[in-house]
Amino acid sequence: MRQGRGWSQQEVADRMKAFGYSWRQSTIGKIETDARPVSLNELADFAAMYSVPVTQFLESEVPDDPDTLKREIKALSDERKALWFRRTSAVENLASAQKVVAELNADIARIDGRLEYLMRWRPPVDKGGDSR
Repeated sequence: MRQGRGWSQQEVADRMKAFGYSWRQSTIGKIETDARPVSLNELADFAAMYSVPVTQFLESEVPDDPDTLKREIKALSDERKALWFRRTSAVENLASAQKVVAELNADIARIDGRLEYLMRWRPPVDKGGDSR
């Protein structure tokens, strides 16, 4: 999870200071290699820091059965492929929407500029409210 976010072990130690811990990089290294146990409070604070449920840290180990492992890998790979496709589509839609917004902003700016120019030449309104 740490590596997925691009954080160093030192960054995680520094972030845990907000939860009252005075950890060093080596503390995170020991936790990651199971050389140091994690208390329930620490686990809860890790979950808060990563903005994930505590249960995400308690998921089961790798299946012992090779067929089960293959099925899980295939299912996750298929899910990842589908999510990647959806993400790609969303990025394309976003780029298209940004182009439309830019075009609309340019049209609005053009109209605002013309209106401002024309308003300078508008004849004054007489006191009766009729500008004809």
